[in-house]
Amino acid sequence: MDKEKIVTIAIGLSIGILIALGFFILNKSRIAKKTPDVVLKVPTSKDTGLQDSQSANFSIDFPEDNSLTKTPVASISGSGQPADDLIITSNNDDQKMKIDPSGKFSTTVKLEDGENKIQIIYLNQNNSPIVINRTVTYEIN
Repeated sequence: MDKEKIVTIAIGLSIGILIALGFFILNKSRIAKKTPDVVLKVPTSKDTGLQDSQSANFSIDFPEDNSLTKTPVASISGSGQPADDLIITSNNDDQKMKIDPSGKFSTTVKLEDGENKIQIIYLNQNNSPIVINRTVTYEIN
């Protein structure tokens, strides 16, 4: 091989490595932006030893886990201690709300076609979280 071919191959290889490194760094920065600065491990009812929907005077009446619906929204309702906080997350929706003075709560979340994971995080006055997960499948005809 002559000298020009070796130099050309070395330059091409260097440029390829730089481009690959750039994509790697770009992808890593995208992942880092999605990760919160503070990670809080929220204990689930399994961690606390409490029963899922009966935890600390908190219950979810609706939706049932692994339920099927043909409407694009899911109603979420239940009861707990008045003025305690709830955080509800789903594939499309995030909400924060307080339980009303009667000890009840009710809201809706938007659903995507297919399986939707809904997480209800109950925070009592001591900020002891209880996490309840529900799966609701939205089926479009």
